Amino acid sequence: MSDRVHKPQLPEAESTAQWKAPQWGEQVPARVVFPGYGRPVDPGQREAELTRFVGYMSTRGWTEVHRMPGAVLLARVQPAESGTALAAGASGVAAGAAVGGVGLVGTLIGVGMMVLGVLLTLTIIGAVVGIPMVAAGAAVFSGGTTAVAAGGAAGAAGMAVGISGAAAHDHTLRLQAWTDETGRIFVKSA
Repeated sequence: MSDRVHKPQLPEAESTAQWKAPQWGEQVPARVVFPGYGRPVDPGQREAELTRFVGYMSTRGWTEVHRMPGAVLLARVQPAESGTALAAGASGVAAGAAVGGVGLVGTLIGVGMMVLGVLLTLTIIGAVVGIPMVAAGAAVFSGGTTAVAAGGAAGAAGMAVGISGAAAHDHTLRLQAWTDETGRIFVKSA
């Protein structure tokens, strides 16, 4: 057995129609990752090269799922990126609480302005100032209630983003590899 050191390359293969390949998963283009020897080699040497390839892929996080003579199925779990969504959700909830708090303060100030305007209208001179103050208080009150509603909506949206991040699932990637009579190793997504 030749002890060639070869880093796998991933160029596209010319044609997959003629190969005797185990069929797992979708029909996707295969790639040649080991060029082989250009002549027929015995099955032991082909298996040794395939085992070397499996070892190489194991160092990159792939696990052997199924093995048969001349072929192997590898898998790797790709973790979900849920931390970013959780952080964005927490900041959304915080922003919603801040906007809601400002709206609540605006509502209270509006009520205070209306009460002060009513008290001013009880005097003859204060009626000139009190009536516009009641109108301004009503406007501040309605603006405050709108801000409270906006804060609630922002908080709810932030919570939804956080929940979607917490519910994210990992993905399993699968890879099919096999050899031909000359020792070439082919790979495709399964």
